[in-house]
Amino acid sequence: MILLKSLLLEVGEASAQSYKWEEVDNGMIEFETDSAVVYRVYIPVFTLRKLDARAIEVTFTATTPDPKTGKRKLDTTANASSRVVTNKGELYKVMATITKILKYYVNRYKVKYIMYEPSKKRGMEDFTTNQRAGLYKAFIKKQIPDAEFIEYDSSNGPIVSRDQILVKIK
Repeated sequence: MILLKSLLLEVGEASAQSYKWEEVDNGMIEFETDSAVVYRVYIPVFTLRKLDARAIEVTFTATTPDPKTGKRKLDTTANASSRVVTNKGELYKVMATITKILKYYVNRYKVKYIMYEPSKKRGMEDFTTNQRAGLYKAFIKKQIPDAEFIEYDSSNGPIVSRDQILVKIK
């Protein structure tokens, strides 16, 4: 029972130890997990003209070494992570790392909005997409308690596309 409580409290806390990360290019960060999964986090900074506010859009990919050659082939397609198994018990450390990166960018660039898509995997069922969206939302709410989540509807279509979520940082 104690283990279950500690796991439930962990969701969104970002209290797990984060991985060491490095900004390898402007707006591109990399880190490697204990199981050799390399994440590339893309965080372009831009201005939302309709809102006249600075924003970041967060996307990330995960790659693993080829089991035969040990080499990495960085797939830059929109669903690069769809063939990578990432559920290796590293979720909290990965999310803690991404949270740390986001905080760094929000503070560095005085960002007022964070934009993201819960999933880009093809053929993914709505349940899994909603599950992932809920996980991301839990982390953001714990880290930014007064954040406002803006999802697509016809009135905000020019700002948010159908699959995106916009988070207003107050």
